[in-house]
Amino acid sequence: MRGLLWVLLVPAAVFAFMMLVSGLTFGFALWSARDPLPTVLWLATLALPIIIVVVLNNSQRSMRELLFSAVACWGFAAWYLLSLTR
Repeated sequence: MRGLLWVLLVPAAVFAFMMLVSGLTFGFALWSARDPLPTVLWLATLALPIIIVVVLNNSQRSMRELLFSAVACWGFAAWYLLSLTR
């Protein structure tokens, strides 16, 4: 399970950096009180690499917790990529 998280960490970190730069550059279009979903997705995208590092650094996790964390992280990444294709 750790290997799956390490594989996801590299593209998640690169994508989060790109989202950070674009969010700070074009942030005026991101922050809207009427539609908070883009802001929430932006923050979740920035938090994903941090969550992965926290999960990987916590060596006391059981296999079940690692599996749940891997499925949750990969599920978010898959959902986000699929939502971009609509």
